[in-house]
Amino acid sequence: MNNIKIYLLAIIFVGCSTPKRQMTDICLNVRGIPSKVSQSRIKETTNKTIGTIRGYIKNRIDSIPNTNAIITSKDFPDKIGYYSADENGFFEFQIEEGEYELKISSLGTDDLKKNVSVMNGQAVELEIFIGIGNSWTDFSTENPRKLKKKIRKQNRERKRKYGG
Repeated sequence: MNNIKIYLLAIIFVGCSTPKRQMTDICLNVRGIPSKVSQSRIKETTNKTIGTIRGYIKNRIDSIPNTNAIITSKDFPDKIGYYSADENGFFEFQIEEGEYELKISSLGTDDLKKNVSVMNGQAVELEIFIGIGNSWTDFSTENPRKLKKKIRKQNRERKRKYGG
């Protein structure tokens, strides 16, 4: 049965011809009468550059995902307003390139503020531990060496603080 479907699709698309490279053609054969639907490709040129901010929000004491945390910023109230974490504590949104001050708040915890720099095509990943006396780690995935350096630094700080 799959071979018949593939054969029929091949017959339909072999009969299609593309008159111009700028057009995408879809041919439909209905009762032997070919129909053609054309769609032109539109290249959108904008000066806006987009980056991504994503990460996890966890409780400071037990590292359980915080599902009621809300992320706001005075820098983008008209773009997003606020963004909340899902049931796994994960959040992700795309935003224009620039500097933003994020405010992470949750019921029964101190608010946490952090300045984040977003660059074109860059994904900024955050791991936020929220509670009374907040802490968090952040890193950028743009440069693997920089990430490795930050992880080593964090590990040294943890060894110094907790022993090891």
